[in-house]
Amino acid sequence: MYEEINRTFVDHITLVEIVRKELGEAIISVANQLTDALDNGHTILLCGNGGSAADAQHFAAELT
Repeated sequence: MYEEINRTFVDHITLVEIVRKELGEAIISVANQLTDALDNGHTILLCGNGGSAADAQHFAAELT
């Protein structure tokens, strides 16, 4: 049981490192674009269906 839990944590850490290395700059770029849009009075539209709708609602709450 311990090995299974440990492997899950190691897998998660590995994935986070891959995302950081490969997508870190893109995430910062998108965050800057969203910030600029809001600062300039623009509207950000979010949508989804099912679970994606819940994600969109959560993201909208984070922005406010």
